[in-house]
Amino acid sequence: MRKAIVTAADTSHALSLQRLVNLCKEQMPEFKVYVFDLGLTEADLVGIDKKAIIIKYDYAKYPAFHNININAGEYAWKPICIHEIAKRSENLTNIDLLFWIDAGCLIKNGLKEEIEIAKKWGIYTSLTKGTLGEYTDPRTLNLMGVPDGLRTFRMRAASFLGFDLIHPLVEDFIFEWAWLATHKNIFAPDGSSKHPKIKGDTNPQYNHRQDQSVFTALLTRYGFDVVGKRWNFKIQQDIDNRPKNIK
Repeated sequence: MRKAIVTAADTSHALSLQRLVNLCKEQMPEFKVYVFDLGLTEADLVGIDKKAIIIKYDYAKYPAFHNININAGEYAWKPICIHEIAKRSENLTNIDLLFWIDAGCLIKNGLKEEIEIAKKWGIYTSLTKGTLGEYTDPRTLNLMGVPDGLRTFRMRAASFLGFDLIHPLVEDFIFEWAWLATHKNIFAPDGSSKHPKIKGDTNPQYNHRQDQSVFTALLTRYGFDVVGKRWNFKIQQDIDNRPKNIK
């Protein structure tokens, strides 16, 4: 089985990215590491382990809202990066197992349990707070055809994901997630925000989690409902922006 880790960052998360790549190489040398350059400097690139494969994100191929400098590109680049490597696996890399890891994640002890979940069920995910209905713009749910009965589905964290590309539905799942990421009215509708304005505001915004919301909605469509624990990693441990989070 050929294994890959995919991650991405711009210069604002360069230190976290460098740490993640080093941890991956130390703990999981059998994984090939792909790094998407979302806006790294030459100095940032020099600090990345030479065994990692650097891929420049081609913003020109995608809608303007992918721009990392505007609302973090609505995180729409994430499913694109994952799909790019999954797509390559068909003819070039023969990757069977793919993990997405946010640059700010801190991993430890390898990923034995997370790998087992992905291989057994097709996708590894973990829970985060709230439900699909609470953290997703209703316009997105309507356009994706998510019925009311599934809007109580617990949200999944999109910062650390595992995919078994041998599973018959997983490549279709990734393709659809990436396709939806090119449609702003679904992925990041105007008026949606991770930080909605307070109740009673004359211009209210819909609570929405972009990549995470669409990912979770797709899980309901494809029937992936198995949840894993965070056995061997912590999320949001950025050393660039959140040094107090490091424990």
